[in-house]
Amino acid sequence: MKRLVLGVAVTLALAVPAGRAAAMSPGECADLSIRIKLPEASSAKCGGENFGGGDQGSGRAEYIQIITGDSIFVVSHTSAGVRSYMRRLGVKDIIGNYSIFASTDNWGDETESNDFTLRRFDAKLTGSGAKVLCVGFVHFSGHVASSTGYRHVISGYDCSFGATPPTDARMDQLVGSIGYDFE
Repeated sequence: MKRLVLGVAVTLALAVPAGRAAAMSPGECADLSIRIKLPEASSAKCGGENFGGGDQGSGRAEYIQIITGDSIFVVSHTSAGVRSYMRRLGVKDIIGNYSIFASTDNWGDETESNDFTLRRFDAKLTGSGAKVLCVGFVHFSGHVASSTGYRHVISGYDCSFGATPPTDARMDQLVGSIGYDFE
């Protein structure tokens, strides 16, 4: 049996709402396998899309995006379908390739919070060239037996448009607010 190993490209294809994912209504957002338990989540935009198929593997990618006056917070979930799994990658390997970022630099060390691995970085946004201060995060679950892969990866970022980067307390609150219906 062939297995499709899903890497950064598929994981990131839907991580940014400007991608191919179909936007959903607030009611449909409740049907996602990820959710955010924050007051600001009532203004969230979300979407999801199945990908792949046949004997090459398949899966589903979903996202939730919250934009406030001074920040953007995006959470994405990619789940492997049949004949597929995700390789475990570091925060920089995943977040550094999101299409929203024209460039990333000044990567800090990896830290942990609420079962997520986090890493600070600076970025320049694609299109506008705006400079933002960010924290990226990633969580893998559902190890696939006899492989080095996982069934689920939750990844995302929180970026500040101001001169102050997201605080540790904010990141603890954000990643602690992410809920999901799988393990």
